[in-house]
Amino acid sequence: YLRYMERARSDMLRLGGIDQRATFEAGEGSYAIVSMAIRYAAPARLDDALIVVSRMTQVRAAGVAIHQRVMRDGLVLAEADVVAALVAPNGRPRRQPRAWIDIYERLVWQGEA
Repeated sequence: YLRYMERARSDMLRLGGIDQRATFEAGEGSYAIVSMAIRYAAPARLDDALIVVSRMTQVRAAGVAIHQRVMRDGLVLAEADVVAALVAPNGRPRRQPRAWIDIYERLVWQGEA
């Protein structure tokens, strides 16, 4: 599930207009996972069609919190609460670009996770 969740987070940011690769290649940093709490409910099986729902739940100066669900036919197989921080090449947290924060704030889920 971890790989599916990672890909879903990257896709969510890309669809929101965040170019992580350009930021990384410009030497401005990249996201690192600070914490992740996962709850497994049921196994996926070979060839299952899975959907990962990712919802931004909180935006901070240097990071974001995201709630994710891995689902099959409406059944929740796993859920995770993820905190990611933008870190400079030296590994220290850095403020996210204001334009990114503006995008994230529009993506914050206001309902029940």
